Parts: sequence; C-alpha cells; structure tokens
Amino acid sequence: YGYKENAFVLLTTGKLSGYSDASESRNLVNEGASMVASQLASRTLTDLLIKTGVVQSANLQFEGEDMNTATVKISGTLGGFANWTIGGNIADITSNYNISIDIPIVIKANGVNNLMLQLSKFTDLNTAVFDKDSKLWEVKLKVDGSW
Repeated sequence: YGYKENAFVLLTTGKLSGYSDASESRNLVNEGASMVASQLASRTLTDLLIKTGVVQSANLQFEGEDMNTATVKISGTLGGFANWTIGGNIADITSNYNISIDIPIVIKANGVNNLMLQLSKFTDLNTAVFDKDSKLWEVKLKVDGSW
C-alpha cells in the first residue's frame, strides 16, 4: 500500500494494514453488514408506519451477533405539536423500554421563548435490584435550549 491507502485504512479501521488479524477483519465485515441491515430495516419499517399519520420515523439498530442486542426507536407527533418517542431492546421490549413526550410551551411574553416540557419513563424490569423509590415518570422543563 501507498501512504494514502495506509492513511485511509488507518482512519476507517483504526489499524495499519498488515497489523490486523483475521478475526478483526471479520468483525469489520460483520459491522458493515449490521449497518446495512439496520438501514434497510429502518427504512422499510418507517415506510410502513408513516402511513399511520402518527409515526414520522422508525430506527432499528442491529449490533452484535443476534437479535438480543437489537434496538428499536419509533418517533412521531401528537396533534401536530407534541413529539413522542418510544424505544427499547427488541428481545425484551415489554420489560425494557423508554417513552418520551416533548410538549412545547408557548407564552407570549418577552424573554420567555423556547420552553419545552418533557415527560419520560424508563423501565428495566430485568435488573436484579428493584427500588421501591424508583421514578415512574420524570418531568423536565427545558428553558431556551437547556434542561
């Protein structure tokens, strides 16, 4: 390889050519295949769900060797003003998920712009420790771009 090819290989793989073993090459191929599969599945799911009028996008992310590590994130709008997102691990979506609803607050006053109310819920029922004081829902107020 010339120096340009070596620089490209170093930037894309993090290793110089000739210094990687076969398993690292397979990992790079597997990551590329996972990325392509994620993009195709995301586009197909988005195309199917966008027809509902409520969903704007769907994102599937395949990482690792099997579906146990795959995640999904679906988002859209409520009533044309509030944004929502739901997602989690596909293998155990009923016990490990998150929900977020962002509601803009419009106040017609000087100096009070860009307010956003966020309601969110995160669950992971697969943890070994259950905390009776854990939050069911979280409420945040975003003021001018800062939570």
